[in-house]
Amino acid sequence: MVAQLGKPGADPRLRERIEAMDRRIEAVEDVASHEALKATFERCLRRLLVAALVAAIGIIAYAWAANPPPKTVTADLRNARLTGAFLRDADLRNAKLDGADLTGADLTGADLTGASLVKVVWSRTTCPDGTASDENGDTCQGHLSPG
Repeated sequence: MVAQLGKPGADPRLRERIEAMDRRIEAVEDVASHEALKATFERCLRRLLVAALVAAIGIIAYAWAANPPPKTVTADLRNARLTGAFLRDADLRNAKLDGADLTGADLTGADLTGASLVKVVWSRTTCPDGTASDENGDTCQGHLSPG
């Protein structure tokens, strides 16, 4: 078509048709360029999201390693003789009190959450809720929560 443009007797609308075709080609090129740019952006966005996720995991791992959870210290009072002991408001969470003798001990307000209490002697003991073990069938079991 371009070769015919300069020849004598060429169609006068030929220039208009060529310009219209050029506009269509430019539109197709614009769409193709946009689609290529969109695909590149999506690939970069995925890589950026993966990098952000890896960085976040690294920060969390560093924070955990720099600040490990505190070690739980438990009292090992197995077979201890605690007769007459004043243990008011004592923190005995997770304590091992198996076989301990708590005769006459005052445990008012003590926290025995999770404590191991197998074969404990509870004679004349004031339980954490303030009741007397002698009134509870010689035990503080069932009366371990501070009143």
